[in-house]
Amino acid sequence: MQFVVLLQQKEMVVGMCGDGANDCGPLKTAHVGVALSEEEASVAAPFTSKVQNISCIPTLIREGRAALTTSFAAFKFMALYSMIQFTSVIILNTVLLYLGDFQFLYIDIFLSIVLVMCFARSPANSRLTPVRPPTKLMSSPIIVSFASHVAIQAAIQIAAFLLVQKCSWYQGAEELHEPSGHTVHSYENTSVFTVSCFQYLIYSVLFSNGAPYRNPIYTNSLYMVAVICLIAVSFVMICWPFEWLLTVFQLVAIPDWRFRASLLLLVAMNALLSYLIEAFVIPNRILRKFASRFTCWGRKPGSVTTQTKASKESQTRETEMDQMLTSL
Repeated sequence: MQFVVLLQQKEMVVGMCGDGANDCGPLKTAHVGVALSEEEASVAAPFTSKVQNISCIPTLIREGRAALTTSFAAFKFMALYSMIQFTSVIILNTVLLYLGDFQFLYIDIFLSIVLVMCFARSPANSRLTPVRPPTKLMSSPIIVSFASHVAIQAAIQIAAFLLVQKCSWYQGAEELHEPSGHTVHSYENTSVFTVSCFQYLIYSVLFSNGAPYRNPIYTNSLYMVAVICLIAVSFVMICWPFEWLLTVFQLVAIPDWRFRASLLLLVAMNALLSYLIEAFVIPNRILRKFASRFTCWGRKPGSVTTQTKASKESQTRETEMDQMLTSL
């Protein structure tokens, strides 16, 4: 157990595998303990393997990394979902407009809860990659990713809001015989709401990370069915809204097909920009190093960077391990 404690004092994540007989202390002390026992569960460790060898360790690492990636993805999506809805409400409130009750209900249940519950079902990837997933929420890749997507979704919604007001057929809420004050039934509401519905779907798919830690999203059949159905509903809202849909969601039928195409083009731009950010900008090491200068709070001026410190620690780790083994 002393060796496990020494490793933990070096800020290492320690795993321990044993039979749970004379090594109960190290199994409980380690961050991850696996007891090799034929019983259903062992009190000596959080995890128990009936196979009397260490073949369960790669599986445990793969499942743990997949769970960590899923948790981070769910957090990012729920945080961005809140920002998308917040942006919609603020934009509409500038002209005394609201999102309707059923619009809120549709967003909160079908476009958030259903998607999160479904994309969390993706199993772990069968391959174990040497690259570890992010372990901190307040890291430069996650902060830059979140801030970039917040700016993109806000710009797209503002563009839809301003674009509809420039159309020749545009009518304000008063001209649509709506009562004065806060109302729902308007062209602005229809444009912002329909575009935002696609945004929830875009970021749900974008954050449903596949390889290297989880299986691709197309292997998650339940999630794919949910995404396809919700995309179809959102597409119908813009292109062919029938009377029942207009009544329930308090939408206004858009008379110009060119404006409908413009809304779909804005959605496509949102998807493309967000994908480029996640695929090429966030993994860029130069950008991450630059962003880390602004996200490493609490670091004293003139101190070494986190990456430099980690590099120095990795260079001396082998020597320290030898010294600890010698002392034992």
